[in-house]
Amino acid sequence: MKIVKISTFLSILVLFAPVATRAELSLEEKKQADSFNNVFRRAVLAVQPSVVCLKVQRPVYQINPYSPPSSGSSVGSGCIIDRRGYVITNNHVVAGSISVEVVLPDGVVYIAKDILLDPDTDLALVKIDPGKTELPVAVFGDSANAQVGDFVMAMGSPFGLEQTVTMGIISFKGRKTNILGQWGYEEFLQTDTAINKGNSGGPLVNLRGEIIGINANIFTQTGMNAGYGFAVPSKIAKKVANELIQNKYVRRGYLGIGISRTSLDELRQMDFVAQEPRNIDEQQMAILQGKLPKFLTGTIVGSVSENSPALKAEMKAYDVIVKFNKLEPENSDHLRKMIADSEPESDVTITVWRDGKFIELLVKLDDRRKVQLGFTDPEEITEILQKKTVEKPDGSALGIPVRAITQELVKLYGFEKGTTGLMVTRVREDSLAYKAGIKGGDIITKANGQLLDGNARGKDNLRKIIEDADLKEGLKLQVKRASIGKETQILDFIIRLN
Repeated sequence: MKIVKISTFLSILVLFAPVATRAELSLEEKKQADSFNNVFRRAVLAVQPSVVCLKVQRPVYQINPYSPPSSGSSVGSGCIIDRRGYVITNNHVVAGSISVEVVLPDGVVYIAKDILLDPDTDLALVKIDPGKTELPVAVFGDSANAQVGDFVMAMGSPFGLEQTVTMGIISFKGRKTNILGQWGYEEFLQTDTAINKGNSGGPLVNLRGEIIGINANIFTQTGMNAGYGFAVPSKIAKKVANELIQNKYVRRGYLGIGISRTSLDELRQMDFVAQEPRNIDEQQMAILQGKLPKFLTGTIVGSVSENSPALKAEMKAYDVIVKFNKLEPENSDHLRKMIADSEPESDVTITVWRDGKFIELLVKLDDRRKVQLGFTDPEEITEILQKKTVEKPDGSALGIPVRAITQELVKLYGFEKGTTGLMVTRVREDSLAYKAGIKGGDIITKANGQLLDGNARGKDNLRKIIEDADLKEGLKLQVKRASIGKETQILDFIIRLN
């Protein structure tokens, strides 16, 4: 009797098993599939005719005689939102440009007549003159109604491939990345929709065929999409667009205070007995802590600027702001937004807690942009914003634009808790940084031996180091690099001219 091993017998059965035939869809299932596809098709058709490709030319400039010149051309995306010829895009797509070509889906090319910028939201408007041509226009939806899990589509010109559409979902609402710095307003819609270089400025569209976001940036270690894209929500984009059309810049309220980084909850946890206050700020915080009621919620005023509306209203450092126009701010970011959203020159009532008492202050707000730049004419403000972007060198001049680091980013990229420094957002392939081996997602911890803070101060320090660097000798960078399944690496690079 011949014995056949069970494993061999099973293999024979599998080998001679009948091949499963493809199941045909029923007529009803085919109708359902077509119906589902039609939802996406109609949404695309509603917006795609208004999506444009932007071809941007910038001046070639150098920080010092030894630094490499900047790249003179780039490609981005935009969307026509007004029949008068206004195209919305990102500030970083067109800022510092000397010319912008707007290429419509039918191949017609317009030269931008005007560029209006809002760096604080990374939004901009490009104005073209359509003459008697009736331009296709997309409409804004309400990003406040969008929910995590909703289907969305990104439209634009990734890598210059015009009229490209990708699909995904909303992954998170209200994401803050600190890419816009201390003055930026961030409530990004996070999406896994494929967004790549060239998509910036294009619309993020819902299934109703409405713009619910303007694609702005991505998290990536390679420069390619990694499933983490961010779009400025339409509730911000629509307001900014209207302000730029009406005033040529975005008018925001200005109070003139510095908000303390210490929250009331953190202050309550501080132990000033174990360690005596080392400076005036800690001394004042210790005094405030001793008087602080358990029920009190609010935001601590860290400083009051000279000649500011706050000073004129007799607001003081270490006041606790508990209400703004009768409403209680949720946190310091919310307070800052409430101030910015208020009309310049408007009167607001601010309730502060000071020395055991609630005090109401009547404040006439100023215009933040005018105070910042020292200009009052909208044309001058627009001109200086454009110049600042060109003349303000930073890591991008070496092909290594950076963003302030957050612990959320640290966790996302797999670095150790507490890691600080400046994160490289992307690396140009024609740059010295790319040739040296720097990658997107690297964290620069030192530049020419100087430690870098992971905030706006660190970015300023890096900019100064680059300005002073002699690239014949080389710029020395120490970076941390995280890889999946591997320990974090500490690497040293020298960027120099060949």
